[in-house]
Amino acid sequence: MDRFGYNVPMRRNLGLIAIGCLLGAVACSNTPSSSDGAASEGSSGDGTTDADTGGTGQEAGSAEGSGTGDGDGDGDGNVVPNVVRFLAIGDTGEGNEAQYAVGSAAATICDLKGCEFALLLGDNFYDIGVTATSDVQFIDKFEQPYADLLAAEIPFYVVLGNHDYGELAMDWDLGTYQVDYREIQPLW
Repeated sequence: MDRFGYNVPMRRNLGLIAIGCLLGAVACSNTPSSSDGAASEGSSGDGTTDADTGGTGQEAGSAEGSGTGDGDGDGDGNVVPNVVRFLAIGDTGEGNEAQYAVGSAAATICDLKGCEFALLLGDNFYDIGVTATSDVQFIDKFEQPYADLLAAEIPFYVVLGNHDYGELAMDWDLGTYQVDYREIQPLW
């Protein structure tokens, strides 16, 4: 146990679970599956999680939540209060096949699990940022790769990285075009 009362290995595993929840790889609920004290999805019943044991933690319930009273989107009928699901994506701005694949996978996860928002963590436009709010890179490297997320009205909160500020990462004016782009694309 550390000075905050946490079992240090468990804290590490909670980080793995959080990453898994973000990626949709493990169940994101710590609520028991039934009132008889059975283990919650993603756990083995002995206090260990699938992250501890190397299991997948894949859910068995319906992802649609069809009439189950499911409030957390995983179809198991459990309601998990105060859950915030979001995407965090960095180094996105190449407009290549990989970026489109990430956009498609993110849209699938958000459709299945729900997403309240997305974070772009910087380097949104390789190699040297954008030069105007009308720069075609906004279309090629943001709107098209994330078209399904935008259609679902997922808002993007954007952080600028070094590549967003020009070749030497010192052209501070280039950042204003990304800030001003919200007037053109309200989900930006």
